[in-house]
Amino acid sequence: MFREIFSTEIWLTSTTIISLLYAIYIMSLKDSRFLRGNKNVFFSCIVSLFVILYIGTRPLWCYADTGLYTMIFNLVQTGIWESLPSDNSEPFFTLIENICIQMANASTWLLVISIFYIVAMVWAAYKWLPRHLLFTIVFLFTAFSFWGYATNGIRHGMATSLSMLGLSFLMSNRRNIIIGYSLLVAATLTHTSCALILASATIALFYNQFSVYFKIWAICIVVSLIFQEQTKQLFSFIIDDNRMSNYLITMQQSYELEYESGYRWDFILYSFLPIILGWYTIKRVHSVDKIYLFILNTYIIANSFWVLINTAAFSNRFAYLSWFLYPILLAYPLCTYKIFKSQSLTSGGILILSSLFTYFMLS
Repeated sequence: MFREIFSTEIWLTSTTIISLLYAIYIMSLKDSRFLRGNKNVFFSCIVSLFVILYIGTRPLWCYADTGLYTMIFNLVQTGIWESLPSDNSEPFFTLIENICIQMANASTWLLVISIFYIVAMVWAAYKWLPRHLLFTIVFLFTAFSFWGYATNGIRHGMATSLSMLGLSFLMSNRRNIIIGYSLLVAATLTHTSCALILASATIALFYNQFSVYFKIWAICIVVSLIFQEQTKQLFSFIIDDNRMSNYLITMQQSYELEYESGYRWDFILYSFLPIILGWYTIKRVHSVDKIYLFILNTYIIANSFWVLINTAAFSNRFAYLSWFLYPILLAYPLCTYKIFKSQSLTSGGILILSSLFTYFMLS
């Protein structure tokens, strides 16, 4: 549908302009009006549908992972391969792909992945911030990692979106907790790395002391500076996963000339921003709600793991196991608590900075 006008440049330019205009509108509101919010569910659904169609109907060979999945899909569907490559650890993703192989083509398969990716995160945003849904999805769609996992690391993106939806069910009654954990398990069975999110959420659910997690995160920076290679070797040994070992050890050697290696202070700073916003919010409000504290602590726990191995090749893939919550952690305190003298002006300004950061990093 949108193949003739599909490109990273078009996406970045259009979403940046739209987010800037929307941010200016937010900045024009009175603080009371902004904090009161407006559900805007219908318009948010229209925007989300457009994004699904734009990403889901992209050319089949436009990015590395998209091309690889398309090739494998076609090889199995045409009978050249008898079945999908065996991966017993991620059967949910294989199940969905097999259904599409039997009933549809590769284009529909990519559309299905896009539906999972976007609907799950928008649904989670609605559960967490129903009266600020449009504001939240603008943060989501202009986030630094959104585009890459929509078009390239698509299985990882689908899995983390399922994780986000699962997290949104956890802080509720027993029935919703069962649904939440079922979604987190489905995410892990889509991409095994999401076991880290499952573990982080479980820890955060039963122990909610932000100050303790903050200190642990800071200690992880010190440990990772002193024991860079040892931490990578340790996690490679503990986690029995070939992809993990490749990223931590082998690919570091193979890609050291092509990929920016060394200690990623830029990623550390980027990861720190929602943490410092959380610290500031807690200091200002004194008593934040359990949902925000749960999301924030889950992020810190998962991000601490990445900090320990941040010198690994393609460490951003590990960082995304926490970064997928980044837009929520920006939007939630801005929409929920009066923490700035001019809340609407600051909120619009943060949205502008977030959008421009994405634009300049990816363009």
